[in-house]
Amino acid sequence: MRDGPPDHDAYERVTNPERFRPVHGAADALVTRLESDYQVERNGGDDAGYEGVTRQVELVPSVGAPLVVRWNDFPGISVRYGRWHDEHFPQCGCDACDEQPEELIRDLERKIAAVVRGRFTEAVVTDSEGTWLTFEFRYEGGRSCGKGRLRQGHPLRNEPGEIIWPAWPLRNGSASGGA
Repeated sequence: MRDGPPDHDAYERVTNPERFRPVHGAADALVTRLESDYQVERNGGDDAGYEGVTRQVELVPSVGAPLVVRWNDFPGISVRYGRWHDEHFPQCGCDACDEQPEELIRDLERKIAAVVRGRFTEAVVTDSEGTWLTFEFRYEGGRSCGKGRLRQGHPLRNEPGEIIWPAWPLRNGSASGGA
């Protein structure tokens, strides 16, 4: 906890972006392990495709939610889980947010483990407050979920309701174990 008044300039300051470099290495190791352990097709590599992205890999399992991992020049990564849900590691990187690489790596590994174990769901739902894109990762002893509003006319508003993604099959043919 910080003492004194908040440092508003910290929201615009990134003192040491290189502290996030280990997230790149962790993503490399995860992709290698997923390719080795699961029935996946790898697409991409050095072709970035987006400004600020140094490379991109898409892992498409024979069954289950695909993953797209993008390494950016910040350095950090972004991951698309399944069809719609994107997250960034770090989410911000500014000094005020004080994100820690070790925590980011644990979060990334836990979410990817949920995906490959068939514990990830995406949905487009409508309620009295609007239409939402929702996601849920289920873990041993907990879950992580969220939602974002889809504005009127957004193309995802016409997508199917819920996608409960199944587990990825292991290369040896049995049901998925760990990630």
